[in-house]
Amino acid sequence: MTRSATQECCIKGNNCVATLAHVRTRLGAGYPAFVEQLPSTARAHAARRILSLEWIPIVEWYPLEEAILATVCAGDLGQYREFTREIVADELNSVYRAFLKLFTVAQVLDKGVRVFGRYFNAGRCEATVVRRHPTPEDPCVAEVELPIDAPLVIEGVVAGVEALLHAAGAGEALVRIDEFDCRPGRSFARFLMSW
Repeated sequence: MTRSATQECCIKGNNCVATLAHVRTRLGAGYPAFVEQLPSTARAHAARRILSLEWIPIVEWYPLEEAILATVCAGDLGQYREFTREIVADELNSVYRAFLKLFTVAQVLDKGVRVFGRYFNAGRCEATVVRRHPTPEDPCVAEVELPIDAPLVIEGVVAGVEALLHAAGAGEALVRIDEFDCRPGRSFARFLMSW
C-alpha cells in the first residue's frame, strides 16, 4: 500500500502500547527516569494512555525508539532487533499462533506483507513470490519503504518479519538486510529471507 509522501507518516497505537509495556517490564523502577530524559513530545506519549486504534506520528515517536536503543539495548542494534522480536512474539497470542499453523510459512509471509497498512499509514511493503523453501543461496526478497528518515523503524519491521516467520513454524528463519538507505524523506530496506 502506498500513500502520498506528503501525508504525515504514523504508526498504529497498538505497536506503541506494546513497546511501552516491554520497556516498563525491562526497566522496572528505572522506567520513570527513562521517560524523564525523553524529548517533550515523546515524553508526553510515554506518560499518557495510548489508544490501540490511534495513529502516532513517527516523528513524535521516533525519539523513544532511539532512547530504547541507547538505554534498554545499550546501543546494540542486535539487542534492539531482539527486543523488537520479543514484542512482536508476545503480541501473537495463542489463538493467533494456532491460526498461523493453518498456513505455510510462505502464505503467512504473504498475508503479513498485505497487512502492513494496518501498522503504518504510509509507505509500502512488498515481497517476491515466495518459493516453497527459499534457501540462503536463493532467498525470498522483500522491500519496505517509509516516507520518513527512520532507520530504527525499518529495523523494527525486519525484526517483526523474523518473529512472524518463527511463529509460523520457520524455526531456522534467516532474515538479513541486503540494501539499506535512509535519508531525509525516505527509509528503504531490501531484505533477504530463507527458512
